[in-house]
Amino acid sequence: MGHLGADSNAAVYSRWSVYVRPSAVCGLACVCLLVVFVQPAYAYIDPGTGSIVIQFVTGGVAGVAILARLYWRRLKGVFKRENADSDRDLQPPNRPPAGR
Repeated sequence: MGHLGADSNAAVYSRWSVYVRPSAVCGLACVCLLVVFVQPAYAYIDPGTGSIVIQFVTGGVAGVAILARLYWRRLKGVFKRENADSDRDLQPPNRPPAGR
């Protein structure tokens, strides 16, 4: 047999093995093991833990709202259609000088 070349290695693997990452296989195996060997915890979550979870969720929503407020023009520009007047909209309006 002669030299097989770089493309011959692709024929050794199945069609799906090219698209599956080893980290995904490892993660799936870990999840399967956790599901198979599950044990009861005999524990409960007290109200203080629930309030901390509510605070995390509320803080996350507030953070997203602040980021949306800060980057509103950029977000609006992503979803807005482009037209020729878009540069004109970003410039401040011409106002007459004060006192006249």
